[in-house]
Amino acid sequence: MLDYGCGLGDYALQVAPVASVIHGIDISGVAIDTARDRAASGGFSNAHFRVGDAHETGFDDDQFDLVFGIGIIHHLDVRRALTEVARVLKPGGVAIFREPLAGNVLIDLYRSLTPSARTVDEHPLTRADARIAEQLFPRCSWKFFGLTTLAAVPFRNTAVGAPVYDLTAALDRQLFRFEPLRWQAWNVLMKLTK
Repeated sequence: MLDYGCGLGDYALQVAPVASVIHGIDISGVAIDTARDRAASGGFSNAHFRVGDAHETGFDDDQFDLVFGIGIIHHLDVRRALTEVARVLKPGGVAIFREPLAGNVLIDLYRSLTPSARTVDEHPLTRADARIAEQLFPRCSWKFFGLTTLAAVPFRNTAVGAPVYDLTAALDRQLFRFEPLRWQAWNVLMKLTK
């Protein structure tokens, strides 16, 4: 497995107990040092972390059964990143990424009003980015999250938080049956199979 943009190794170390070998790559040397220390203190000899460029990882062709990442692709050149992911995946291998989406007027307005919450290289994914994935991977599936559920955020730490979230999540599931509304979501879970 490869944790692509692993940061401090949080997700890699969660799957390390069931992985034969897990690698993590990140551009931050500080994050990688922390991930290595955490792996050592947890006794995970199967977890390996290194500093590297996500566009050119240095891993072998067809090396991984699974590549995953949370909020990494939207920091990168999408075509270069997904081409690299396809290269390092074994035939039949799967890549799973959770990424923010562009295109919702209200969400995009929120982003423009809170620039300090993001880095300058961020660019939420678009339908054009999805088409790049579809060119590179024989099978792609998309699961969308966060449309009316965003209205539950003010209630999240209250007694009504869970019921409000459950209600809006059920509404989202119905709304996402309509393809144009899917692309209005806050996030997408991408499953790309080589």
